[in-house]
Amino acid sequence: MSTSEGQVVGFGELLLRLTPPGPKMIAQTQSLDVEVGGAEANVLAGLACLGHSTKMLSCVADNPLGRLAVRTPALGPGSAEAARAAGVPISFDGNFRPQLWSAWDSDPKTILTEIIGKADLLFGNHRDIGLLTGDFPAG
Repeated sequence: MSTSEGQVVGFGELLLRLTPPGPKMIAQTQSLDVEVGGAEANVLAGLACLGHSTKMLSCVADNPLGRLAVRTPALGPGSAEAARAAGVPISFDGNFRPQLWSAWDSDPKTILTEIIGKADLLFGNHRDIGLLTGDFPAG
């Protein structure tokens, strides 16, 4: 999150939660309720309810779920560059999750090091720092 001229701007992934209605389990239902959220979006929504000016820089799929999400707003490939060009400080929350990275052929240490190199402020825990220093296995 960063502030620019009194405005709070958030960057981060947008989440969709699919929940069976009422007390049903997922295998017992024909429909799911859709909730849009994510840490950054939730904070911005709360701040907006308190009267603050907020914006979320995001990239979502061009489909019905993406359009639903834009009505509360994920991190797009050019967002750091756009923020830097506008003079907006950049923060990055590592939140490293090995199971998510293992699903695709990638090098999280290299990718995250590049992203963190563009950040003005880093939020991280022992796993995030350990990955970057080589003290935590990537997989």
